[in-house]
Amino acid sequence: MRTEARMLPDLHMPEIVIERAGELVTTSLAIAEGTEVEHASVIKLVRKYLEDLEEFGRVGFEIRPFETAGGTQRQEIAFLNEPQATLLLTYMRNSDIVRGFKKALVRAFFDLRDSAAGVAAAPGLPTSVAHRADHIVAATRSFNGLLRAAQGLRLGHAHAARSANAATLRHTGIDLMEELGVTDADLAASAPAVSADTRLRAISHDDGTASRVSAWLDAPEQAARNHFESQDILSGAIGLTPGHSDFHGAQTRLGYIMARLGWRKQRMAKGARRYVYVRPEG
Repeated sequence: MRTEARMLPDLHMPEIVIERAGELVTTSLAIAEGTEVEHASVIKLVRKYLEDLEEFGRVGFEIRPFETAGGTQRQEIAFLNEPQATLLLTYMRNSDIVRGFKKALVRAFFDLRDSAAGVAAAPGLPTSVAHRADHIVAATRSFNGLLRAAQGLRLGHAHAARSANAATLRHTGIDLMEELGVTDADLAASAPAVSADTRLRAISHDDGTASRVSAWLDAPEQAARNHFESQDILSGAIGLTPGHSDFHGAQTRLGYIMARLGWRKQRMAKGARRYVYVRPEG
């Protein structure tokens, strides 16, 4: 593997981003060439994280023939849309070459979108109403792609929307939140309800769940009690009830959180299979 830093070669846009079945995509070949990684390694990475990538749409694959000194060989090629390609690059080592290709790829997607929409990729806002409308349409497409990428990084609803809007403003000069009159309060009000499955994943990833459990245990309504059963904590702190299909798994993961908070698990009475978490002294 090369270790010396050098400038990324000037890549012609259509070689990086192409239109396929009405969608702008890049290919595993373009990513391999741009990042100077073996194509087989890129395909292996795509296959490894396929489930993650397909949260943003189906990944297309093709088998193409190519000529070698030993005769005709066949090669698997993956086609990735903008959020899929962006996510895949986050799984690669962040070298100077990879960072340079990331910028080239973002620019290629953006420029080709503008070209398809008939918008000139020039600084400054268009003056005619019709041209500005086209510019807003292009900005909206950019925002949607950036929003999906932000959600793929597991940012919260409001944080993802604000980040996507800020990036869209930098790239296009259009502040979509301002155009639509959307405020932070509107973003908070539009946040999707959290399902039981999402709450269960939150326990697994521990993205603030320990803080919510701790806050619930220390709330005035619970502060006077010195022990709780796991089902009381799961139901009260995150709204997960015993009827959930993976409630027993959640109880196990809760045990790690309670241990970190200093609570100990104790059997309530001899002969009874009832366990509780006991509040730490002091």
